[in-house]
Amino acid sequence: MSSNRGTAYDIRRKLQYFAGHVLPPATLSKIYFRIVLNRKLDLKHPESFNEKIQWYKLNYCPKNRKVILCADKAKLHKYLEKKGYGRMAVPIIGIWKSSDEIDYDSLPDQFVIKCNHGCGYNIVVRDKKKLNWRVAKEQLDSWMKEDFGYFNAEPHYLKIPKRIVCEEYLGDGTSEFMSDIKIHCFNGEPKLTLVCFERDSSKAAANYVYYDNDWKRLNYSKTPQREFPKPQSFDDMMEAAKVLSQDFPFVRVDFYEVNGKPYIGELTFDPDGGLDNTIYTKADYEMGKMLSLEGLV
Repeated sequence: MSSNRGTAYDIRRKLQYFAGHVLPPATLSKIYFRIVLNRKLDLKHPESFNEKIQWYKLNYCPKNRKVILCADKAKLHKYLEKKGYGRMAVPIIGIWKSSDEIDYDSLPDQFVIKCNHGCGYNIVVRDKKKLNWRVAKEQLDSWMKEDFGYFNAEPHYLKIPKRIVCEEYLGDGTSEFMSDIKIHCFNGEPKLTLVCFERDSSKAAANYVYYDNDWKRLNYSKTPQREFPKPQSFDDMMEAAKVLSQDFPFVRVDFYEVNGKPYIGELTFDPDGGLDNTIYTKADYEMGKMLSLEGLV
């Protein structure tokens, strides 16, 4: 279970939570931008990708009902069905308002249980017999008390009704890690793909590799690089990403591939809250050129 991230993490979260209740989101964003990226945040004339995502999350996402709907992990499947991609949704086992509503005995041997109103609220259960449900339930209750949008000044998350969601486990149970294929769509066009592999917050840091649409590796990420095979269903992913991105200036469509079949895990509107320090500064500005905020700013 990936809930224990250490004392320093917990202290930082508490400080962020307090700051989120005291300072305006724009002010906090400027402070975090300086701390994490060591640069001044220009919200009036954003140029880099991180800067534009900062503007986007502060000024566009909280006012757009479709963004709020699709950021909600309990409601995303309804949007996918409406767009004709319900077949790519991760099957849902149940949705509850409280952990007390969950009939634990009825859950399958493998599942993923999460909260819908933020990121990192996931418990991956590969073997139900090894799960301490009391501890897991306490973790879910703790997450349900949090307002995720206060941590990194992401106000659209504050508008999501809190729910606990249980999804089918997509892995085969033999691997500790699952690779994520994240297609970045700028103004309705998929333009680059991020592969995130060896991602398990409790055991290892993730590595990130960027590819263009011809699956040529881009020198964007500071993390260790290795070649990743083009997904079997990449063409289907690209087709779905193009359709799903038409409603948004920017969206990242996050996929998994299991036995050659694509699944959409979530739609992400502000990657890393506009504080991505895993990419080179040059890449940050190259990606910034891909996103036009014309008509929004």
